[in-house]
Amino acid sequence: RCERSFGSYSRQFDLSSVDADHMKATYDNGVLKLEMPKKALPDNARHIEIE
Repeated sequence: RCERSFGSYSRQFDLSSVDADHMKATYDNGVLKLEMPKKALPDNARHIEIE
C-alpha cells in the first residue's frame, strides 16, 4: 500500500499493552520489521472460558 509517494511520513500507535523492554526493530532493503511482545498478564488475572 502506498500512502505517500514523497516527503516524510509518520504514524502513531498505542503501545500500552507492549513490553517496551523487549521490543526489537530491524530495517533491511526498505522494510522495517518491528517485534513487539505483549506484556505478561498480572498474577491476579482471571481467564473465563466461554462456550
